[in-house]
This record gives sequence, structure tokens and C-alpha cells, in this order.
Amino acid sequence: MISNDVLGKILAETRDEHVLSKDLIEKILTKEMWNTSKLLDSNALRTIVFKALPGNTICCVNKQELCVDYDKILQFYQEKYFSIYEIQATLLHALFHEMEHVKQTYKLKFEGIDADLIRWSDFSYLREGFQQETKLHKICSLKIFTRMFFHQLSYKESYDTFVFDFYNKLYAIVPKEKIANVDALKLLKKSFENYPYHDSVWKKLYQELSTLLHKSFINGYSYDYATNQVSVPLKEYLVAIHHSDGLKELPFYSENYQEFLERSEKAYNLELRMRYSLPIRPEEYSHVKRLTKLTKGAVMK
Repeated sequence: MISNDVLGKILAETRDEHVLSKDLIEKILTKEMWNTSKLLDSNALRTIVFKALPGNTICCVNKQELCVDYDKILQFYQEKYFSIYEIQATLLHALFHEMEHVKQTYKLKFEGIDADLIRWSDFSYLREGFQQETKLHKICSLKIFTRMFFHQLSYKESYDTFVFDFYNKLYAIVPKEKIANVDALKLLKKSFENYPYHDSVWKKLYQELSTLLHKSFINGYSYDYATNQVSVPLKEYLVAIHHSDGLKELPFYSENYQEFLERSEKAYNLELRMRYSLPIRPEEYSHVKRLTKLTKGAVMK
């Protein structure tokens, strides 16, 4: 949660069309890091580091450091990729998204669907899966050795980059990414809702966060006109990583699509089903899709 005092400063910088300063980013994260450290003890984040990051990444966790590419954030805004409201919402989203990944480590201590989904989408889980003697492993090995030959990489370097690229291609349907996106945005919206003064700047930033949340909910889903069914991102993900048996561990799973949908509805409301990438109805998909078009919000990968 962001305190009202810090949120007031966020709104003030937005009002002046200033991207969040480094000092303010540190203030935003300090309390969140403290809350997280109480859960994780020695595994908690310790420092915030401003440094260049690869690709389009603006924020990531590296061991006990939360890394932020501040120059890239400024570049995005200066080149008018985003409005000031979009960049502030996207930045807040990115920061809290990474904090949610840290909290997910704590959730692994417990049983339940959260722990299962986080474990199945962990990079180390995928890495181990590729090492098993399967057809997928043999195909991957060929591609890995090809990379070694053409790019002069060691086997480990080639292997890690291959799995990382594979993960990125699946990003929209990776369960722990969806969960982190949704939980981060819900926490941010709650912080805004607790703030007492709702001026025009507050409303625009709040609306950007709402749009991002709706897009995060619907991300990974698609509608099939032929069958009049909405895809199930969780199933697509588990099939892609050759772990479709994981579905059978869900007490409400059924190989029959309609039965799977109805059982999921009894277990969870719409928001939770989308958070977990479970089946939703076509009318529910259309409704959330319409909500994403109410404003032009920035999309976090």
C-alpha cells in the first residue's frame, strides 16, 4: 500500500508533468520492501538499484536487489510513447509487479492453487522440465546446440537463453505473471481509493490503473467464433510446457470444456477465474474486453 502522504507527492509530480523522481520511487518501495521482509526474512529485498536493463525491461528483481532503469523511463516519456498519466501508471505497475513476484516466494510455503500455479511457472521448474528425456527435450537440444555453434556460446549460456526466450514467448499465459499483474494493480487501486482528495489528476491516474487491470485480467484469453468458446490460458500454458497432467491436480477440472467452466464458476467468481486463467464465458470475455476500451491505457508486457 502507498501512504496518503507519498500518494499526494505522486499526484503533485503528475500534475507538474514530472516523471516520478528516484527519491519518490525509493519512498514508494521502502515501505513495501519492509512489509515483504517481514514475510521472507533473509530472502527479502534489501536495496533499490538504478541501472540500465536489457530490452524493454524497466524494472526487475535480481537476488536481493530491485533494479530500475530510470533513464529508459525518461526516454519513453520524452519520446512521447506515453502520456504522463500512462507512464506514471505503467511505472507504478512495474514496481509493484516485481514486489508481487517477491511475495510469491512466500506463497510457495502453502498448499493451494496459488502455490501450484506459481511453482508451475517458475523459471527453474521449466529449466528442469527441459532436461527430462522427452521429445520436447530432444527438439530443444538441437536448437540449443545450433545456438552454441552459430553464436559461440557455452552449453549453459545457450540453454539458459533458450529457456528464457521460450518463457518470453509464453509470457501472456504464464500464470505467475498474470497473478503478479492483477495483484499489483488491485493493491495500487486500493491505495488510490483510500486517498481523500479525488481531483482530475487523481481520476485520470485511477482510470489508467483501472484500464491496466482490465487488460491484465483479459490478457492471454481469446474467443473462438467457430466453437463460441473462450480459450483457457492455464490449459494452453500447461500443454505448452508438456505438463497437462497438472490440470488433473485441480479438484474442479474436467476434460469436458462446459463442465470445467461450470465447476470453475462454482469454485471462483469472475475476477478470481481470470486471475487464475481459468475458463470464462463469452459474454464475460466481451464485457471485460469492452472495459479495456473505455480509456487508452498503457499495456505492460
